Amino acid sequence: MQSKRKLQIVSVEIGGKNYKLAYDFNEIVKAEKESGVNLLHGLVDLAAMSAAQLTGLLCAAMRAADPKSNITVAQVSQLLQYESIFPFSDALAKSILLSLPKKAKVEPPADEPPVEDDPIPDNKDAEIL
Repeated sequence: MQSKRKLQIVSVEIGGKNYKLAYDFNEIVKAEKESGVNLLHGLVDLAAMSAAQLTGLLCAAMRAADPKSNITVAQVSQLLQYESIFPFSDALAKSILLSLPKKAKVEPPADEPPVEDDPIPDNKDAEIL
């Protein structure tokens, strides 16, 4: 089942070919089953993800961007070469960032006092034990 929200598509050109990526949790679940790798661990720290996590997350992102695509984790693995890892990783990170909700401006209720910038009291006279 495809998500009802509008996906933010990120394009990346590698080797003269254009690839489209989008973040969709449902596709990550499917790719995780196919790859047998915990893909959420890759999302926690994109800089430290394994090759298997990158491959699975890219597969999910490609499927999300093109729901008619039947690209497999094995096919995505073939696309990953030394020169394509960083452009694909950057595009994947952008697709994840674009999927995050926009920061809402939250105003405190009118009857509450404003919060101080530094709620920690100044303890410059405190004795260090």
